[in-house]
Amino acid sequence: MGVGYATTTNADPYDDFIGNGGDIQDDLYRQNTTIYLRVPFTIEDPIAVTSLQFGARYDDGFAIYINGSPILASTFEPNDGIWDFEARASGNHNDTEATALESFTIDLSMVNLVAGENILAVHGLNSSLTSSDFLFDCELTAQVRGDGSSKVIYMPTPSPGIKNGGGVADLGPVIRKVTKNPERPNLAIQDSLTITAEVSASGEAVAQVNLIYRRGFLAESAMKCLITELLLMNSRGTECIRLTSHWRDCRLAR
Repeated sequence: MGVGYATTTNADPYDDFIGNGGDIQDDLYRQNTTIYLRVPFTIEDPIAVTSLQFGARYDDGFAIYINGSPILASTFEPNDGIWDFEARASGNHNDTEATALESFTIDLSMVNLVAGENILAVHGLNSSLTSSDFLFDCELTAQVRGDGSSKVIYMPTPSPGIKNGGGVADLGPVIRKVTKNPERPNLAIQDSLTITAEVSASGEAVAQVNLIYRRGFLAESAMKCLITELLLMNSRGTECIRLTSHWRDCRLAR
């Protein structure tokens, strides 16, 4: 979360972006127009970084440095072009625009990233000593290339419109066309209940499939299903089998 202040006694839109300990009214209002911030961040492998993107919410101006190198500055730079402790923004950033995250592309050739801790330094500017508010909030994101390896995973939970969630390397068999709500058998002329399903291997071949069932209110039990038909063999050698389980001597609860 960012730093800033607003002299109003009512709720202010900047409040949503000022973190705990980030109210700096006593340090800036009628005291200073400049603030210096240092934010450490960690990079495991600088060579793997392919791009850096910087985003900021600010009122009224700022410049950033990474590991001591000047990187970029916003609009409303100091009128005299001198970025010192007495610098002030040359204009006022509209309050509504100030709360919108503005994106800036960083030229990687200007950045000397190191493995381990790096320092993002910020020189924030206000337009005057008596300005009624100030805000600075930012985020730094990096795009990193992979190590060249790849693997196939399954993502059981769909995530349309959002970042993909985790996946599993071994999905296990795919079970479909399971008998649902089978008709209650006429116990006067039959003594079994037939349940069928199709099971497809997604990786290793399916060695055995068990039917889990419960008699009345007793504990669950398992029985081995019989493979009654080989339906297909695809180009990967994945079997799709039809299974049948005859459930005999069942006491069906009413």
